Formats: sequence, structure tokens, C-alpha cells
Amino acid sequence: MHTTPNFSRKENSLLFYALILLIILNIVNRIIVLDKFAFVYSDADQVMMWIGSYDFYKLEFYEPAYYGQNYNTMLEALLAAPFFRFASPAYILPIVTSTLALFPYFILAIVCYRKQLKVQSLFIMAIPLLLPPEYDFITSMPRGFVTGIFFAVLASIYVYYQDKKWSFFLFAFFSVLGFALNPNGILYTLPCGLFLLYQNYKKKSFYIQSALGGALAAIYPLYISYFYQKYPNYLVHELWTLRFSFESLKMGLTNLSNHFGSIAPIYWYHSTMVILIFTAIPVIFLIQKKYSWTIISVITILLTLLTFGVNKIYDGDGSVFLPVSRMYLAIPFMIVLWVSFMEIKKWKI
Repeated sequence: MHTTPNFSRKENSLLFYALILLIILNIVNRIIVLDKFAFVYSDADQVMMWIGSYDFYKLEFYEPAYYGQNYNTMLEALLAAPFFRFASPAYILPIVTSTLALFPYFILAIVCYRKQLKVQSLFIMAIPLLLPPEYDFITSMPRGFVTGIFFAVLASIYVYYQDKKWSFFLFAFFSVLGFALNPNGILYTLPCGLFLLYQNYKKKSFYIQSALGGALAAIYPLYISYFYQKYPNYLVHELWTLRFSFESLKMGLTNLSNHFGSIAPIYWYHSTMVILIFTAIPVIFLIQKKYSWTIISVITILLTLLTFGVNKIYDGDGSVFLPVSRMYLAIPFMIVLWVSFMEIKKWKI
């Protein structure tokens, strides 16, 4: 359990205004990114999203996944469709994507603030401002890169509100749905799920609700599989057959900056900061005698590093439009989760 510091009225006011300031800075930063990058540059995959948005605007639904693929989705196009008549999709879609990318930080910051984890909420809103510009570029492009993480964060709300009715059901539902949209969110879902399991493994409701929520959400990916088996002529790019090899693992571990550079806070485009954080997190939990989080963070970090042995991790062309770092966009949220469960001492203001 957390022990939250008791702040004075003045301190609470300063913390509140600091949070509002950080939220405003994030919005301004994203507006600049949209104006200078996302509204200016595009690629074929984004144009396909424009087409999908127009189809949805006309209430024409052709495929359950991204056009021509049996994976990824046109969720951003669907959300942009109601606004299609008001502006060009070249503007609407990046705004939708940026909202899906930034809103999870707002959600988690507000949750922590309401749970009296006010210092942690400031840290959450500071994280996007500490990440390199390429992170902003990647998460402003309507390419399906951020949708899975968005739903993973919705799932994680129930880590903080386990006493809510149907919390386990909703956690499982949003987790599986997020995985179906884009599996890159699983790096964030994993520590959340392990923590819920640790705290609730004796409760029957945990297993029953989780099974029901997961089963309901699984209808969507099962339908995708059924659709493309029945209509294989729609397929242009199939989901890769995943393979693990130690050669790939060695290659990834010796070139960490290729994958972690775009999500490395402060020391941009280098994996050094991510490795330092990965090293420090379990140590801090151990010092604070939070043994469950020590074990969970170690497991999560090791499994994250093991993903370098999977062939799909190297699916990229080296450009900002198809970076291999898109597979690790959940890492900033992993850091946010860990920090939110740390004890932070009160300081004098």
C-alpha cells in the first residue's frame, strides 16, 4: 500500500498548477508537431487511412482490419470519420492519432492525482516532454502504432481501482482488445496483469471476470482470422510467422539504441538512459521493500529484452515512417506505472 505525504494547502495549490502547466505544455508541443510534421508529411499507409475514413464516413465497411492486412486496424480512420465533412483527413487523422497518444498520459496523471499521488502525476505529465522528437513524430502518424497502448492504459486504470465492480472484467476486456489492435501494448499490460494476479490470486471473481472479459474481447481478433480465411483475396500483407532465435537476440542486445533510442528520455536516441532506468527501478523497489514490484519489474524487463529474439521486432526500414522503435512505445508507460507505485517523500515548499 502507498503512504501518501500530507501536503499543505499551499503545496496542494502549487502541485495542481504545476500539473495544469505540464498538461498545457504537452498540448502546445503536440500542436507544434502537428503543424511542422504530421500535417506536412505523409506516406502510403497514412493515405490508406484517409481512404478508410472516407469509406466509414459513407458507412461502407469492407474489412475488419487494416486494408489488405490480417492485422492492425483502421480505428483512427473510424474515429475520424464523423469529422470528415469538416476538414481534410490529412488534418483530422493526425489529430485523432495524437489524441490517442497523449490522452493515456492525461488519464494516468488524473488517476494518480485523485489517488493523492500528486508528485507521481507530475512525473507522468513530464515524461512526454522528456522524450525525443521522433517519439512525437511516430505517435502523430495515423498508422495504428498507438491504438493498442491506448486500450492497454484504459485497462490499467483498474490496477488503481481494484475495488470497483467488474474491475477484473474490464481489465481483461481492454487488455485483450488492445492486444488485438496492436500487440506493442503488451509490455505495459504485462506488469499490470502480474500485479493484479499477485493481489487477487485467491479470489474466484478475479478468474471468472477475467475469463469473461478476455473471451468477449477475443471475438474481434477471432472474427479477423475468420474473415481473411474466408476471403483470402483481400490479403496483400499477412501477419508474420513469429520466430525466436538467439542470433536475433544477440543482434538486438548489441544494437539497443536502434530500438530504444526513440523512447529514451533526456539522453535522446541512445539506449543508455533506458538501461539505467531498467537497472534502477528494481533496486529502488527493493530498497523500499516493495518485493512484489521488485519481482514484477525484473520479470517485465527480462521479457522485454527477450523480445529481441523475435523476428518481427526487426520489421522496419530505418525511417521515421516505419521505425523498429514503434514496437517499444509502451516503455514510457511501463516507467510511469513503476513510478506511480513508488514511495516519494514529501519535500519542503
